[in-house]
Amino acid sequence: MSSSDNSIRRNLIWLAEVDSHGRRLHPAIEELAYSKQSELAQYRSDEIGDEAEIATLIEEATYRTSEVAFEKTLDDPVGYLFRTYTNLVDTTLRKTIRSFGLEQHVLAQLARFEDPENAIVTELTRRQILECMDEKGRKLWARNLLGYTINELAIQEGQTGDHVGKRLRRAMHGALGRLLIRDGDKKYK
Repeated sequence: MSSSDNSIRRNLIWLAEVDSHGRRLHPAIEELAYSKQSELAQYRSDEIGDEAEIATLIEEATYRTSEVAFEKTLDDPVGYLFRTYTNLVDTTLRKTIRSFGLEQHVLAQLARFEDPENAIVTELTRRQILECMDEKGRKLWARNLLGYTINELAIQEGQTGDHVGKRLRRAMHGALGRLLIRDGDKKYK
């Protein structure tokens, strides 16, 4: 679902007179939300990727805007609704990013991949494996992942390429063993 197409359904939202939190729906804001839902839904829709989530956020923005509209006259109700919605979307996406535990530069790098879901899983798996390595192995693997060849690492370490290659394999084997044991313990608790 990309923001340049109109793949989002026209009737995406459903608004009750009173929501589950007891908030009343202002009639003017209701009409506005129904008429502008397609435009609202286009904002960062490709990043959200889920029509149900988009609908929930539009509905939440509508009830929040309604609360304010009951308290005072809004000079620009359309702008207020759009601002409320975009703030909710931005907050939701920031929380999603934090839940993955990835830094912004990593996410920017992932955006270049055709299949970012697999890239995220690969990055998270790589981090878990590196966390389970001993310090020396982790440092060698970190440099190897940055592009250093085994021969370059061997020169830096003052060792043979064969020795460094074995050290990398032992570090990976040990990390995978610790990771599998750690995850196995979680399953049985």
